[in-house]
Amino acid sequence: MASQLFVEHSKYLGIASLISKGTRVLDIGCGGGQLGAALREKECVVDGIDIALDRLVFHKDYNMVWEGNVENFDFNQDLGKYNIIVFSDILEHLASAEPILRKINVLLAHGGRIIISLPNVAFFINRWNLILGRWDYTDEGILDRTHLKFFTFSTSKRLIKSTGYQIHKIVPQMPIIHSPAKRAIFNFFMNRWPGIFAIGW
Repeated sequence: MASQLFVEHSKYLGIASLISKGTRVLDIGCGGGQLGAALREKECVVDGIDIALDRLVFHKDYNMVWEGNVENFDFNQDLGKYNIIVFSDILEHLASAEPILRKINVLLAHGGRIIISLPNVAFFINRWNLILGRWDYTDEGILDRTHLKFFTFSTSKRLIKSTGYQIHKIVPQMPIIHSPAKRAIFNFFMNRWPGIFAIGW
C-alpha cells in the first residue's frame, strides 16, 4: 500500500488525495516515482518526465516516461491531454519557471488543473538562522544546494497568477512531527500563518 511505503513522504500522499480516481496525470520531475506509486491505488494513468530516469524506483507505476530537461522539453509533441499536471518541488530547480507554466497549458484537458508544490524559504527556522547570520545550503530540503529560485507565500501566488492560472486551493505543508500533541499545536499556527510556519504549499 502507498500509505505504508511513504510514511515519511506525506507530501506525495497529500498530492494524491487531490487527484480523482482514474485521472490521467503528467508528473513533471517525477524523481523516484513516489507520486506514481501513491496514485496506483487510485487506478490513475500516470506519465512522467525527469532529467534522470535512473533514479525512478517505481518505474512500473508509470504508463510512459521521458528523460529530459523540462526547460528544453518539447511540449508540443503529441503527448495527449492531461486532467492533472503535477510540479512537485521542481519549479525551484529551474532557471525560469514562468515559460514552463505557460507552455504546459497546451497539455491540459478542458477543466484540467495544475498542482504545484513549492518549498517556503521564509519558514520560521530559516528566518531565525538568517537573524543569526546563517544561510547554509544542504543536500535536501528548503535550502537544497540545487535550488535556483526561492519562493515565499506571496511570490508563489504571484508566480501562478502571472502565468495565467487561477488559484483554487492552497494546502500548507507541515514538517514531519511525530508527536500528536506537538503536531496539533504546530497545525494551529501553520493554518493561521502559513507564510511563516508552513515548510511549503
